[in-house]
Amino acid sequence: MQRMSHGDVVSLERVQAAREQLDALNQSLAMPIAFAAPRRLTDFGYMFAKLQDNDANLLPAGQATVDNLKRLGQSMRDHAPEDASNSTIPSAYTFLGQFIDHDITLELASDDFGELDSPEVLDAMEKVLQRVKNERTATLDLDSVYGTPAPFNGERMQLGPVFPSGKPVPGKDMYNDLPRSPRDHDMKFDRFALIGDARNDENLVIAQLHLAFLRAHNALVDRGHTWESARRVLQQLYQWVVVEDFLVRIVGRRVVDRVKQGSQFFKPTDTNFFMPLEFSVAAYRFGHSLVRNRHDYNLHYPTADFNDLFTYTALSGQIGEKIGEEPIEESGYDELPRDRVIQWERFVDVNPNPARLIDTRLVEPLFELRNELGIVHGGVDALLAVRNLLRGYKLRIPTGQAVACAMSLSPLDPAALRNLIRVNAERAGMNDADKDALMNAGFDMHTPLWFYILAEAELLEGGMHLGPVGGTIVAEVIIEMIRRSANSIFEFDGDWNPSQLSGALEQQVDSTFNLSDLLRLGCAVMVTIS
Repeated sequence: MQRMSHGDVVSLERVQAAREQLDALNQSLAMPIAFAAPRRLTDFGYMFAKLQDNDANLLPAGQATVDNLKRLGQSMRDHAPEDASNSTIPSAYTFLGQFIDHDITLELASDDFGELDSPEVLDAMEKVLQRVKNERTATLDLDSVYGTPAPFNGERMQLGPVFPSGKPVPGKDMYNDLPRSPRDHDMKFDRFALIGDARNDENLVIAQLHLAFLRAHNALVDRGHTWESARRVLQQLYQWVVVEDFLVRIVGRRVVDRVKQGSQFFKPTDTNFFMPLEFSVAAYRFGHSLVRNRHDYNLHYPTADFNDLFTYTALSGQIGEKIGEEPIEESGYDELPRDRVIQWERFVDVNPNPARLIDTRLVEPLFELRNELGIVHGGVDALLAVRNLLRGYKLRIPTGQAVACAMSLSPLDPAALRNLIRVNAERAGMNDADKDALMNAGFDMHTPLWFYILAEAELLEGGMHLGPVGGTIVAEVIIEMIRRSANSIFEFDGDWNPSQLSGALEQQVDSTFNLSDLLRLGCAVMVTIS
């Protein structure tokens, strides 16, 4: 896949071109490539399809709605994040959430989808579903790790060396970068990460998380596993962590336990399995509110800013070459500099890198999205919150109130929503004219689903986890996808837990196995974590 900026929309036509380029790259590489079944586009659908029968369940179509969605998105801008905005979720789970997203969803739209901020909504459910497809398998089977063009050596997945620049990070060896193609005058292939989903080289932390999965696979091979059995064990550990660690933190134990007994609303059949747009376009984008504006990467970089995340990758940066500034070196680095390797013990504990609260405010860098050259986009392309809201409008996502009623839940109090919108607009420094227009837009009664889910978490749960609408959608979709995944932990009679893999791991493990343990498996975490 070509270089792309954060939140970039990918077209069906662009992906076909990228596939052809990837085929050419594969033929040029002098290394074996991991096996993966040919990908096929899978369908999107609506979790609450009956709501599409009545336009009253949608935002009203027209230019006024588009203009007000832009205002609503701008009001979500947090100029000065405070410690009070921090949650009790460690920021490693922000990036695990992104990793999961890349494993199950790559939304493709045909080139005739139209401009994002045009007033036309796609005017029929069938028309939407014809124009958008999912390029991922919509199952949690780690095809992002094992898919083409990920290279392997015998039973082991290939790692990349780090560039010997700066001081090493304690406990880290020289193989702590993703495998990469050589330098190339064509930017699309220059130091391209050889992994199953190029988006996992979008920022430094998710690239290092992807590397941790490669290293965990190799650790299993070192314990006597074949390539296939190591993949099976890693898939099951990953699924367990997603359900019993990630989801418990994001939606709460009660919701997880209820959904494990069976879904109430997302009930696809084996012949009609799809990715719900209410999940991919609205509910699962809760993760954008978790994003911090700076991180403590390691002992060398305790205050790295947001843009640094993207500079030290190849997909959205140039591995150290900062556009518009004096380059660190003439052409950046061949590989990730060794002093940039992530110390995971700083990310899996809430101190020093807590994720932000799940709420209706996003850090300022998410309103200054950059293109693949590091230059800030123009217009709505730079504004992640605005893009999310407009995309939901274009794709006919029902309002939060309509979905709540479909779930037999009482919608949020309009007065509380109105006050929340007012406070946000004032904090964001909106002028009086825009603020008045926003307050009269009717979003307190007909709220975009993405904003509603964030507001629900903020108003009902103090931002610590998702509320009843958002939590139910996220838990039901992810758990149903795991049920249909290769080597699913739900295939077994009785309750599966990692203790069944104690022999395979050559250590005693139990139901407390979590993300820290998974990272430690590949020696990504070198110290004891509290």
